[in-house]
Amino acid sequence: MNNTVNTGDYITLAEAAARSGKSEMTIRRLSKKVYAKEHVKHDGNGLLIRSSFVNKVYSFDNKPVISVNIDDNTDNKRDNTYQSSQAEILLARLEEKDKLLTVQQQQIERLERQFNEYREEKQKELDRLHDKWSQEQEIFKRDQHLNAGKLLAQQSQEQPEEVEAKKRRWWRW
Repeated sequence: MNNTVNTGDYITLAEAAARSGKSEMTIRRLSKKVYAKEHVKHDGNGLLIRSSFVNKVYSFDNKPVISVNIDDNTDNKRDNTYQSSQAEILLARLEEKDKLLTVQQQQIERLERQFNEYREEKQKELDRLHDKWSQEQEIFKRDQHLNAGKLLAQQSQEQPEEVEAKKRRWWRW
C-alpha cells in the first residue's frame, strides 16, 4: 500500500475555515475527532486537513478561498482596490440619490404650483359666492321692507277679531 499522500488535496485550517464559513477553532475541533485522523496531516507549518473531507462535513458552498500565505503588499493592493471600488460604488449611489432628489424637488415644486392654482381658483369661487350671497341679502332686505307695510296692514285687519276673542270669557253665565 502506498502511504504517500498528495499534499495538493490538503489545505490549512485557516483555508478550510474560510471555505466552509466556519471558524478556525471549529475546524481544529473537527481535526481532533477520531474519524478525522486519517484526513489530517501534520506539516512544518501546522495542521493540514483534506479539503474533500472538510467539504463533506461542512460544504464549501462555492465560497472563495482566502489564502493565508499572501504577503502584505498584495493585501494592501487588494485593500486599495477594494476601497477604490467601494468609493466608486458609493459615488454612483450618491449620483443616483442626487438625481432622485432633483426629480422629487421638481415634483414638489409642480405640486406646490398646482396647489396654489387650486387655492386661487377656490378663493375666486368663494368671492363670487360671497358676492352673490350679499346681493341676495340686499334683495331680501329690500323685499322685507316692501312687504313690511303689507304685513302690518294684514295684522291690523286681523287684530280686531283677536281682541274680541280675548274679551269672551270661558264661562257662559
